[in-house]
Amino acid sequence: MKPLDITALETATRMALAGGHRLLQTHKLSANDESHAWYLLKAMQPPEGAMILDAGCGIGELSRLMSEKRPDLTFILANLSLMQLELCPVAPQYRRLHADCHDLPVRDEMVDVVMFASAISQMEAKFVLHEAARVLKPGGVVFLAEMVRLGGDAAEFERVTTAHVHTFAELEGYAAAAGLKLDFGFTVDSDDSHFRGLLREIGQEALLDPIRLAIMRFIKG
Repeated sequence: MKPLDITALETATRMALAGGHRLLQTHKLSANDESHAWYLLKAMQPPEGAMILDAGCGIGELSRLMSEKRPDLTFILANLSLMQLELCPVAPQYRRLHADCHDLPVRDEMVDVVMFASAISQMEAKFVLHEAARVLKPGGVVFLAEMVRLGGDAAEFERVTTAHVHTFAELEGYAAAAGLKLDFGFTVDSDDSHFRGLLREIGQEALLDPIRLAIMRFIKG
């Protein structure tokens, strides 16, 4: 897949913020950001006092909303974009980490959960899932809220959007190779109107038709 275009990412971030969007997600489960975050948090099922590594955290808005519901949680906000990282929340429960999620400066078996939310399609999935498994405690959770492809041309979608969208089976296979067992996974109806609108402007809206939001929870053996 193409290397992450940091300049394009940061330009898109500024445009989203100017439009009033702080939750930088391709698909949303509710028009209300808080409800979206609460749904994902309930699906994730982090234990009391868990440390969550938010891999490709954007501006940290999802973690911030989760923290409001679960103040016992702590978060490592990992991001390759310094611009996004500087916009992340500042409080004792957050640690900002400027890092490539393919090679995290985090010791082995340190965290309870690794979360990918609208992030893994901008990464090499098979490599970041291995890295996630490395930093995860035994019995820990890798949680995905990511686009999956039910069909269609992955190469064309990547050419237009820079995002490489895998099938559900591909993600499950990469996770299994990293020693992660699928606890549950499903696709869910969600609101892609913001992302769809951007593609409509360039005449590529149909590329989203075979794309769905998948919720996947893996456990490290």
